[in-house]
Amino acid sequence: MNCKFHPGNESVVKCATCGVDMCDVCDKNAYYYTENEEAICLECSLKAAEKDLVDKEEDLKVEKKQGLIASIIWIVGVCLLPLGGFGILVMLGAAIFFFKSALLFSEENDFFEKIKQVLWNIVLITLLCPFVVLFLILVDKRDIKRLMKKIESIKKSLSLTE
Repeated sequence: MNCKFHPGNESVVKCATCGVDMCDVCDKNAYYYTENEEAICLECSLKAAEKDLVDKEEDLKVEKKQGLIASIIWIVGVCLLPLGGFGILVMLGAAIFFFKSALLFSEENDFFEKIKQVLWNIVLITLLCPFVVLFLILVDKRDIKRLMKKIESIKKSLSLTE
């Protein structure tokens, strides 16, 4: 059998997702791989990249909303600092609100590592809430641009093979 994307090349592997024949060029230059490091073809890679982009854009929307709310709560806490410990509690509340999902959705398996991560995030955001939120939003926007470039690159590779 010959490669679907390079018809002049002999097939050496199959796409881990859809099973189409791929040559060694496709295998070595795949955009996506499975957890077992099996290559995924260009068409499946395009679908995966587009799904990653949609997921990242949704995450950014949620992060912006939560970040805005947390920043407002944090600013209120800063304004209440002259009243004593209550202001600090409000700032801490903002941090907990913004990072509440860190404990639930952390990929870390060890419970104590999750707690350590959450506590560090709470300390950091209690001190610098609006700046941390802005930084995280900028990082997500950068990741979205990278995914868009990846999608364009996959589309270009697909058009060259057709």
